[in-house]
Amino acid sequence: MERWMWLSVFLSVVLCYAYAQMFPQNLPPQSPMNNPFARPPGGAAAPITWNSRPLTTGQRPNQERYPDLRNPYMPQEYRRDPLLYSYGHEWGDKSPERRGGVTEQVNIPFRLPFYGGVYNYTIVATDGFIAFAPPPHGTSNNPQFPNPRYPQERDHPFIAPFYSKTGFTRRSNVFYRTVAKGQIASTAPGLQEQQRKQYYENDLILEMALRDIRFGIIGAEEFVPIAGFLVTWSNLTFEGKAFDDDKLETEPVPENTFQLLVVTDEEARTYAIFNYKEVSWTTHSGAYGDVHTGLGGHPARVGFNGGNGTGFWELAPFSRDTRLAQIDERSNVDFTGRYIFRVDEVIQPAGCVEGVYQGMAYAAPSGGSMLGGEMINVTGPCFLPSSQIRCKFGQYETQGIYLNPVQAKCITPMMFEAGWREFGVSVDGGRTYNFRGEFFVVQHGRVSPSIQLRAIDDWFLENPPTQLTLEWNPRNMTWADGLQIDIGIWGYREKSDNPEIQFLANIATNVPNNNGRYQFDPHGLTPGNFHAIFTYGFLRINATDTSGASSAEYPHLWSETIPLAWYFRKQWRNTIGDDYAGQFCRDWYYGDRVLPQFIGYLEPCPCTLAQAQADKGRFLPDFECDYDGRSTCNLHKEAIHCVHGPVHPFNGAGQECCYDREGNIHLTHDKKWGGSPNRAHPWGVIPYRESRKVPSLSNWFHDNMPWFFCCHWSDNCDYYGQYRRVSHDCVGYHPPGAAIIFGDPHVITFDNIHYGFHGKGDYVLLKSDLRQFLINVQARLEQPPRQSFGLINATVIRAVAMKENDSDVVEIQARESHKRWRYRLQILVNGQPRYFDRPWLKLQTFKGVSIHSPEFNLDQSNLVVRFPSGIGVEVQEVQGYLHVTSYVPREIQNHTYGLFGNWSGIPEDDLKTANGIEVPVSSNPRAIYQDFAKTWQVQNNPITGSSLFQYRTYRGDLMTNTGNPNERGEEWFPVFDEPQYPPANTTLKMSEVEQLCGPPIPENRECRYDYLVTANRHIAEATAQAKINFTAMRNNGLRPVLSCGAIFTPKYGIKEGYRITSGASSTFTCMDGYYLYGTAQWKCLPDEGRWTYGELPYCMSYGEWSRWVAGTAMGIVLAVLIPAVTVILLCLSRKRSDSSGRSGAETRALNSRPATSSELPTVHKKTTTVITSYDTKEESPTSKKSTMEADNNVKTAIYTKPAKDISPPYRPKAYSPPGAGRGPRETSA
Repeated sequence: MERWMWLSVFLSVVLCYAYAQMFPQNLPPQSPMNNPFARPPGGAAAPITWNSRPLTTGQRPNQERYPDLRNPYMPQEYRRDPLLYSYGHEWGDKSPERRGGVTEQVNIPFRLPFYGGVYNYTIVATDGFIAFAPPPHGTSNNPQFPNPRYPQERDHPFIAPFYSKTGFTRRSNVFYRTVAKGQIASTAPGLQEQQRKQYYENDLILEMALRDIRFGIIGAEEFVPIAGFLVTWSNLTFEGKAFDDDKLETEPVPENTFQLLVVTDEEARTYAIFNYKEVSWTTHSGAYGDVHTGLGGHPARVGFNGGNGTGFWELAPFSRDTRLAQIDERSNVDFTGRYIFRVDEVIQPAGCVEGVYQGMAYAAPSGGSMLGGEMINVTGPCFLPSSQIRCKFGQYETQGIYLNPVQAKCITPMMFEAGWREFGVSVDGGRTYNFRGEFFVVQHGRVSPSIQLRAIDDWFLENPPTQLTLEWNPRNMTWADGLQIDIGIWGYREKSDNPEIQFLANIATNVPNNNGRYQFDPHGLTPGNFHAIFTYGFLRINATDTSGASSAEYPHLWSETIPLAWYFRKQWRNTIGDDYAGQFCRDWYYGDRVLPQFIGYLEPCPCTLAQAQADKGRFLPDFECDYDGRSTCNLHKEAIHCVHGPVHPFNGAGQECCYDREGNIHLTHDKKWGGSPNRAHPWGVIPYRESRKVPSLSNWFHDNMPWFFCCHWSDNCDYYGQYRRVSHDCVGYHPPGAAIIFGDPHVITFDNIHYGFHGKGDYVLLKSDLRQFLINVQARLEQPPRQSFGLINATVIRAVAMKENDSDVVEIQARESHKRWRYRLQILVNGQPRYFDRPWLKLQTFKGVSIHSPEFNLDQSNLVVRFPSGIGVEVQEVQGYLHVTSYVPREIQNHTYGLFGNWSGIPEDDLKTANGIEVPVSSNPRAIYQDFAKTWQVQNNPITGSSLFQYRTYRGDLMTNTGNPNERGEEWFPVFDEPQYPPANTTLKMSEVEQLCGPPIPENRECRYDYLVTANRHIAEATAQAKINFTAMRNNGLRPVLSCGAIFTPKYGIKEGYRITSGASSTFTCMDGYYLYGTAQWKCLPDEGRWTYGELPYCMSYGEWSRWVAGTAMGIVLAVLIPAVTVILLCLSRKRSDSSGRSGAETRALNSRPATSSELPTVHKKTTTVITSYDTKEESPTSKKSTMEADNNVKTAIYTKPAKDISPPYRPKAYSPPGAGRGPRETSA
């Protein structure tokens, strides 16, 4: 047994050695100088638990950092501290009482954004932090953040460079002051020199902070600090340390000196700078620290607390760790002792955190075009000059370049996809990606192009002008002067299933980048041999190859997508002919015909602009043609608004509908600028990277370029707009159903039942049991905050969460009052915050759900959540509350449940409980609450489903596990009926209620209730306006409209009146040189949904008209002559038949006697005569009379018999039995 044990030990050693040889670390040897946690002689060293390689410790020069920033009011020999900003009473600083545990409130003359909130005051604590609310019990020995006892106890927001109980010696002090830009310029002429020195130094501090932040943290290139707050804790010891002030020189005590500078632009950004001059102790005696050294025990906290339970971010590995003693020897900005953070909305460290080898990776900018080529700065791990840096974007990797120990840069790769992608940074050549984040890939049609094409319509022409101009920002390439660039043309096509982008040629080389502008004559270019392959593409600017620049050192700048007729026109004419556009159009037409059909699978277009704007679950505004946003409409010139339908999940197609200024649908049947269905949706479709599925680019290949060839560059738009991309004429369109919950709160169901609901907790608004519509929308109702007159016994919606099938969970919250300075709503997708504050972030797609923020919405107060089924949920923030509107397609009718009612078209059965029991809609509010609404409280059962909310403890609602039944909505009795009087202790009068809301009638119930319950005029106004807007939308946008369908405008025709809905009329004429054929006047019959009867209009040219007139005249002549000739021939035939009958009888008489040889005919076998029978049109047998007459050598003898013996003509198909005589034959029926 012992032998086997030693053998296993030996094998383990061998395997470990082999593994080490396979993966060498290539690290310099450890030494006391490069060990990141080594202490100077006499200091206590913290245990190295995470470090396995030396990291940069930054540099701290012995001289001041910015010698060029001189204060003219200071002596020339004055030198600043290399690390700390100027502090002390000589600079105008103030100090609180000199002892531990002291807090002093300071009003600051600017807005300070921090952790989502905004503040105009702060509290300076001598215990190493500044706060924005008092601590609940002072500085505790071992505090926990967020405070687990919130909301019973306060959870105060704070910024803590060193959160611990402190002690003061005679050398200890705390200094603070505000710094603001421009104080020296705004002061009176009589200002004393001391004040001028202080104000000038404040300006210099902000300038130094600007340089430190721009150098130290990515994404701060545009940041300019306007004001700040500087706090310095100097020579503080820890609580419980015994010392003698008179013997500090001979018996020193552990002392810490550190500093906090918070600066902001007062608009959006705030940065915090921690400077650690000396850290000798980490805890105090009350936290079980050593009473002599201040080490061990529970070390101090370093980080940021958002307050009210929102979260605590701490600086690892130093916070609450014994390695805190080395924080003054490390840095996250390559400057020993300095740490920089962005702290306005989220907490983002500047760079690597010493000793942490797994964490977040950050990129700036955090998104870029799918075409790639953008230079981004990255942070996360610590970098060495020898590090093999690589960046990963989804499945694409690129080479990184070392900048400094905390920053690197990478070029984004070309990615034929869009949306959020995992982003990672590696320092070992891509073997491991331990630092990960997210990067947003923007479809190229949504990104703002880096190359601006001036006079964009000229670039779209078939025959461009002799001068085209492009412009770019030289700083997007480099801040250095002298760079030479090339301007190239790139083409895109889809060959088989693979998209392809290819370099075509350069239109200019060695152009000075500093110019930022280039003009050229497109007619003088000599295109390559790609004219038969590529029809559209992009312009790209890149560093000239001959300059020796690496492709990873400079970015690439791309233009927007453009057709390439200005470039290939000459070759197209030479190889194809003057009608090259028409030939391209016809080739596309025949090629598109063999592709799978897709139009029949798309959603019908809404009939009017009002319907298109109201159907928010199925249609999204076109980003280039949005009535409420960007309205360039380059491809839809005569439209003011276009919408896109949902992406078809299988073929990637989508509907496009456009509307003119009168609100009528704009069709390609009538004009080339109309909306049309797209074989490839502009948004693309998963899995992307395939033909017809690439965002933006596939849409150009299959839909936009055919439009250019057929409609814009040739007169063949009928191939496009009337055969292959026929606009939908809204026949068969059904508006969605809509329901809303708003105000305090009030509900209008799908079947237009109005009722008030004031429950507390989580409730189901909308639920369906259909397999393809397994939607669950939940609302969280909470009691409003206490007002000056007391509590409000009503509830409001503070959050809503939703999910369909297996989609991601979307939660939208109303932010706290002090956090609505920038964003009104907080959006969480699977618990991850999302923001919609940039143009390219306005539409974000996740698993099974997309979220859209309108272009004009800048404060993130209005969002629309869309699901693939066509269900949409609109959320609006109003006065800190939510208004929620749901839009559902007709397919879900009779399958909706929850507070929004049973959408059946029968109002009486709207209030159906979770158990299927119908509650009378005429019930009073208390009965509706008790019998109907409470059954839809989320109970984690199969009927209501489980809660979709992220559970927190910071609001005191039903998620708070305090055991208080009132906080879970139990024993909660709100104000059900409209109060008779305003609340006590308010100045509100009934006359004001009457003036705003009107008399006490049902139409004004919601406004009056909210005003009388909350005593808040703004809330009442918002409630009244929400009801007005919803009612107007229901009456206009959701009202069915009868469509008669489209009547195509004929080629060379002119149409007056483009409306196709009930009561519309249209008149058709033709252009000069053409004549109208068909009905000119049409009217859409209001009650029948069809046009008046007529012949479709058609325009003919003069020659075609002449031929038509001649043909018509000939037809008339023939119509007259043919019957006349027919009658004449019939008469002649009848006459001949009579003659044939008589001659036949005479012939039979002749044949009754023997004939002589001279009378025998000689040619009767060669001649026959056809006569018309009475019953059929068959040939008659040859008569003897005709036979004898055919013989020219024999005279015909004619014998006449009596008329009574005349027999009827011979009937050919008659059958005569054997032995029958020569009488008439009977024909079969």
